[in-house]
Amino acid sequence: MKILYFVVTFMLIIANYGTLSSVENDDCMMCHSDPDMYMEKGRSKISLWVDNSKFIFSVHKNVKCVDCHKGFDPDDIPHKKNIGKIDCNSCHQGVEKKHTFHPWMADAPLQNDCKKCHGYHYATPAKGKGSKVSGIHSLNQCGTCHQDVVDEYMKSEHYKALLNISDENAPDCNYCHRKPITKGWIGNYIQRKANQNQVCTDCHSHDTKNPSVIKTITNSNSRHFQLKTEGKEHAAVCTDCHGFHNIKKNEDFEARLSVKNSFSACGKCHVHIAQEYQNSIHGLAQIIGNMDAASCVSCHFEHDLKKVPHVDEAIFKSNKLNKKFAIDSKMIYCVSCHGDSDLMGKSKLKSLVESHSWLPELESHFAAVSCFDCHSSYTVPYLSHNILPLEKSVKTCNPCHEQDMNLKTKLANYYKTSKTGESGIIDGTISGGSYIGLSRSVILDYLSFILLGGVFIGLLAHGYIRWYFRSKKESK
Repeated sequence: MKILYFVVTFMLIIANYGTLSSVENDDCMMCHSDPDMYMEKGRSKISLWVDNSKFIFSVHKNVKCVDCHKGFDPDDIPHKKNIGKIDCNSCHQGVEKKHTFHPWMADAPLQNDCKKCHGYHYATPAKGKGSKVSGIHSLNQCGTCHQDVVDEYMKSEHYKALLNISDENAPDCNYCHRKPITKGWIGNYIQRKANQNQVCTDCHSHDTKNPSVIKTITNSNSRHFQLKTEGKEHAAVCTDCHGFHNIKKNEDFEARLSVKNSFSACGKCHVHIAQEYQNSIHGLAQIIGNMDAASCVSCHFEHDLKKVPHVDEAIFKSNKLNKKFAIDSKMIYCVSCHGDSDLMGKSKLKSLVESHSWLPELESHFAAVSCFDCHSSYTVPYLSHNILPLEKSVKTCNPCHEQDMNLKTKLANYYKTSKTGESGIIDGTISGGSYIGLSRSVILDYLSFILLGGVFIGLLAHGYIRWYFRSKKESK
């Protein structure tokens, strides 16, 4: 009896399977080709129309309806008592490995299920021109949930490349997010940063396989990369400086590392230096809108922080500069801008020679004293990035030409025997071994010249008077 029951049950299952599997798509389309066909669910009307003119271009065009809509009986209305969601995992297994941007896809929550991105009956290939999830079309799909991110991306340099239809290698959403670079995929901050950096260097390295990349970098020249290799895990990576989605060329004033914004980007890590810069003549010039004023990247460059700027030989000659000293003292970074007469003229500034015309032995000074010695802070604290305005720059010779001067090793033959600060400016100038012009005080210079001139004239007058009266006596 039990054997008979088993055989009958098995036959019924086979018969039912044969009935369902024999259902063709045309049988379904007899009803579901009607645009007005719908069902009511609660207070909502749900369309049951399938546009066959679109379905024939779907990746599922050769799949039977009942292969996805399992357990549906075409003779019953509704076709199934409890109609649940379509389980794409029954065919597409291991989706979480291909969807690193949605690592929780295996659980398929409603807001992130397959149909949300790939569509329902008209699912397109994941790649190729007709794809909804690659190229320019990926912005529409991803934008349904991440519109704020898409808005940022559409301002970027990558988006400009994506609009170029001849550039098939331009990075769309999936190009970068196919790697585990989000918090949802990896909680380890350090590893996530490393992954983000790798995504950038996959394209922007010299050995890139992407022919569309315009600019490549050499990591070995980057101080930040060197810190990484030294074990400094929190050292900056590409995204820390350039941002994530709204990446622009530095020439764009809105870029994070543009002349206008670089001190803000660098200041996230280099807080105190950024504060110094803001108080400097360059920072103040930036505030009033002078975009030619030097910023962080003007001197430290984008990636190669130790790069030496190119300066024409003619500039060294015309400004009486010693090239070797300029490079060794890092003065060349100043010369690269302030030696450019066209740039200085644009900002209504004098050339190097003109602005230092008051300084005697200019060539000797330029070969021994760097710009920073006079134009940066010379009192505690010594702020190397706080380049002083003209009126606050050092114009006194005493800090160098005195017993405890800063540059004693270079100027040992020319120092005074006492400090001006100990004896006062008048007494120090007279008794401390100073010479005319040493104090750079215009009043003292004039008084000194008048005094010396008066003494000289007095001596001449005294000699003349003595000669005059002596010659008269002798004539008598």
